[in-house]
Amino acid sequence: MKKRFLVPLWALLFSLIAQPSLSSDLTGKRFIKLASEAGEEIIIGTITFEKKNDGYTYVFNLDDAKFADHFLSMRPFKCLEGKIQHLCHLPYPYEKTHSIIPGNFADLEHEFLFIHKKPTDYGINMWNGIYFVISETEKGLSGRLHELDMDTLASPPEGGVMYPLLEAEIMEGEPSSHWLPYLRIE
Repeated sequence: MKKRFLVPLWALLFSLIAQPSLSSDLTGKRFIKLASEAGEEIIIGTITFEKKNDGYTYVFNLDDAKFADHFLSMRPFKCLEGKIQHLCHLPYPYEKTHSIIPGNFADLEHEFLFIHKKPTDYGINMWNGIYFVISETEKGLSGRLHELDMDTLASPPEGGVMYPLLEAEIMEGEPSSHWLPYLRIE
């Protein structure tokens, strides 16, 4: 016989009342910036948020004019060209909901996947992946660079798995070793 777990009515009511929420209203159009430790900022696009239930849906627009077209490792990439590093945007190739809820910015984090390379490198190596872990700030949202091997994205995730990148594979990066280690959505 299977054991059933009944949730007391007071616990259910508390969980409904205590739902986390974003402390600032994100509704509307915001700029997406990548920033260096020295304070250099590059606006790479815009994002428009619309309130939906406890979170937001969004539409992301990359500013193609800021990126150069590169054909690397047999595929096209849009890359920000820096003197010491190029950051090549890797659009997430699988389904997303285009929404966020308090405490879960996974969809948004998967919009900002990059692969870094030296300007003199001929190809691109998927193990040089950049993933921005996003959190809430007083002005909006911010992300800090983490590193991971993007080879995981080479094949579609198993059924029911939306994001195959495992948290254990995402390692905190050293900001001083990257050109633009910070993401800001303001």
